[in-house]
Amino acid sequence: MLSGWLVLLSLAATLVADQALKYAVLAGDSSARILELGSVVRIRPVRASGSLAGRLGLRPVLLSFVWLCSLLAVLVLAPRAGRFDGALAQAALGAALGGAAGNLVDVVRRKYVVDYVELGPWPAFNLADVAIVSGVIVALLAR
Repeated sequence: MLSGWLVLLSLAATLVADQALKYAVLAGDSSARILELGSVVRIRPVRASGSLAGRLGLRPVLLSFVWLCSLLAVLVLAPRAGRFDGALAQAALGAALGGAAGNLVDVVRRKYVVDYVELGPWPAFNLADVAIVSGVIVALLAR
């Protein structure tokens, strides 16, 4: 049985961690914000304003509505479908929704998403991005 509490707890934990990391990366002067971890990993704030949602012309209000509908679908429809009954799947769904909420908070508050991890040739990303991708994958595999 899907427990809304586990989904919401995971969502909240992911959202708080994401926003705390973004705050830490943005704190201080700009010269102190770059951290090199070997030759491949760099931690520094990157302004990501060219999102797919932005290119499609989706406004923050519409993005908020889509996010809220996704949350309601997970909490209301998934239990009726008999999917995602395990605790791991529920926590993973919460993490994915928390990551989406973290990026949504950025778009509403700053008009852009704060990314901060640069890993070799990959585009910059953040904890929210990792939570979205890994959360969906784990939820689908854990079922």
